[in-house]
Amino acid sequence: MAIYPEPLPPAPPRGRRRPSGSSVQRRQARLQPLHARADPPDTMAKKKDTTEAHTADEPRLSKHPRAQQQINKAKAWGGLALFLLVGFVSMQKGLPAFTVGLRALAAGMVGYVAAWAVALVVWRQVAINEVDALRARLRADADAAASDVPA
Repeated sequence: MAIYPEPLPPAPPRGRRRPSGSSVQRRQARLQPLHARADPPDTMAKKKDTTEAHTADEPRLSKHPRAQQQINKAKAWGGLALFLLVGFVSMQKGLPAFTVGLRALAAGMVGYVAAWAVALVVWRQVAINEVDALRARLRADADAAASDVPA
């Protein structure tokens, strides 16, 4: 059951009326099909084409499950550790509770970002070393298979 049995009438226009010429022009522009309208000037920055930027040889941390898990843990522990440390030190100095909370919150955010940056640097090196070790193992296996083939 509806509250209103029929739709409400449209609200009367508010404010000053616009000149009729501009409303006619707007109506004509609205009636044109989208493909016939002139494109607005392209003033926005172009996006870089990132499809070719990453090659198959380059390890991606976003695809590495262990890296993602440990980076997330590092961010959480870094933010929490700095939050607690700065909060404790601020309380020991006798600062008001609001100031303690504000400083601890800001320090927690800094710790979060710093831990993220450090974890990314470490995991990039780990991923590169894993790829190099895999290549060396595959090369050794290929050499061993090539030497086993009778001439």
